[in-house]
Amino acid sequence: MASGEFVEWTVRDYETEVERVRSSDVKLLIKDHGPAQFKWVRENRKPLSMDRVDAGGKVLGILAHEYIIEGKQEWFVSESRQGSKKWAEERAENGGKFALKQSQHDMLVGQRDAVMKNPECRRIIEESFVEKTILFEVAGIECKARLDLLGMDASIWDLKTSRFTTRTKFERQIIDYGYDTSMAFYQLALACIPEYEGISAPCGHIYVNKEEPFYAYAWPLHESFLNVGRHQIKRAFGVLEECLATDEWPDLLLETQSAEVAAPDWYLSQQGFREQNY
Repeated sequence: MASGEFVEWTVRDYETEVERVRSSDVKLLIKDHGPAQFKWVRENRKPLSMDRVDAGGKVLGILAHEYIIEGKQEWFVSESRQGSKKWAEERAENGGKFALKQSQHDMLVGQRDAVMKNPECRRIIEESFVEKTILFEVAGIECKARLDLLGMDASIWDLKTSRFTTRTKFERQIIDYGYDTSMAFYQLALACIPEYEGISAPCGHIYVNKEEPFYAYAWPLHESFLNVGRHQIKRAFGVLEECLATDEWPDLLLETQSAEVAAPDWYLSQQGFREQNY
């Protein structure tokens, strides 16, 4: 029996809490090192420090979400060295906001402009609840999810940024990063809220790239991807339940040690090898 509730958490509240299972944890259970990596991450995870910002860091991603989705600009521009006396003084003068380089500022402004110029992206944002946190429980396992955008019709939209600019490459990104599994996890979380149980609604991604010229699109996620995601969620929770019952957390890659590492077909083809050459 699954149950859940909305809670009024800020993104900082969400990132500071480290005990509940989140979508990224679920994906760890069924890939690469599997349960062994899941256990290590859970035991070594520290609350996110919101005191530092770097170009590829989690904090910059949080600032991007807040600005693109909510229009909240929680930073000022500074070229001072991070951690220096001048940097600290500037930050104090700006009410504790984060200091971004001009290039980072320009990227966030360009991304938001692109998103808001796309009529469908703008409509989704303006007609949705933003940054909704759900605490829920599945088979006795305490979980949490944070929905970027929850539509009035129960649709779920997730903001994604990427260096890619084409739909085909974004499809590959969905596979490589497990966005289908994440979306299935969000749907599971929402279905645990009594008033949303049994409701079927679209879901998808608002996508914007990271470099000029900025492009933004709203791409619904097809049921084929969602079916894969739901299957992965079921697998992952099955693995987690078994690990909790046995207190054994195996490394999935240990099972591959007896198999030789073979050159993939694409590499052989790239190097000019035909089947008879190897």
